[in-house]
Amino acid sequence: MIVTLATQNQWIIHQLDVKSAFLNGFLEEEIYIEQPQEFVASGGDKSMLLDFKNKMKKVFEMSDLGNMNYFLRMEVMQTEKGIFLSQRSFAVKVLDKFSMKNCKPTSTPMAVGMKLSRQESGEPVCETIYKSLIGSLLYFTATRLDIMFSVSVLSRFMNCCNDQHFQTAKRVLRYIKGTIGHGVLFKRVENMKLTGYVDSDWAGSCDDMRSTSGYAFSLGSGMFCWSSKKQSLMAQSTAEAKFIAAATANPVFHGRTKHFNIKLHVIREMEQAHEIELVHCNSEEQITEIFTKALNMSSDEDSTSNFESDEDYLSNYVVFTTNVTIGSDDGDTKIEYEGD
Repeated sequence: MIVTLATQNQWIIHQLDVKSAFLNGFLEEEIYIEQPQEFVASGGDKSMLLDFKNKMKKVFEMSDLGNMNYFLRMEVMQTEKGIFLSQRSFAVKVLDKFSMKNCKPTSTPMAVGMKLSRQESGEPVCETIYKSLIGSLLYFTATRLDIMFSVSVLSRFMNCCNDQHFQTAKRVLRYIKGTIGHGVLFKRVENMKLTGYVDSDWAGSCDDMRSTSGYAFSLGSGMFCWSSKKQSLMAQSTAEAKFIAAATANPVFHGRTKHFNIKLHVIREMEQAHEIELVHCNSEEQITEIFTKALNMSSDEDSTSNFESDEDYLSNYVVFTTNVTIGSDDGDTKIEYEGD
């Protein structure tokens, strides 16, 4: 979200490195931390930014790293066209770690129709190596939406992994090898609009017949929030699975309730109050299909081929939308939401 706002307001993101000490010990007291005011300083006034940095240095021991170009294993490219996030250097390290640096790339992260199960009779593999691989792949999902579903499925077999699970995980590495420069591009748009995509499969899990929900949100260019997760209760129809997915994607609704009727009526009431707008989306144009099932090459290209380009990779088809107005009020960023 911060990257989206910085792109829209044409701000340059700066980075300060705080030198801190980590103390290990047992605490008997309850500890509460309150975020200080002006924790995030924003704006285009260079003198204000310099004053903020100097004040922070007086309170904390820190180094000024200047414009952000690397953060939490993510490369950050800030240009006039926007901000591009990728993990190229981390990908090289992971490929080398698992002896996949010279592997043959593949066009998709998971084969179409692939069904993995806990009950498969494959040869067991080392859980430590498998968990390490899945942990690395999970870190990639910070910028790689295209592997979210595959990694989500593979993470279900941490304690019962076999050679088929391991080979499927290595296929994801082969896909990363062929798309090593992909990432998320954020660029300035004329009218910011909060757009949400949501979808689900039906009874996709072979072990418990539960469905998988997928959602993604954008303010006009790069997606800033996405998820692919197995549903917490069993849907008895495709319509029920999609309502559960929509309720899970709603940032206001408490998605952990297991009562389907509550999920249904909450979504219905929000639409009637014009807080959200539900729009039908055809399968060919549904972006979040990539979060609910393994797709073939052409479908994957439709969803991810523009990751590195200036062209927005989002379509005009949405599930629910909210208009967003961003302005400045006494130097502070203000976000206003409208119903339609």
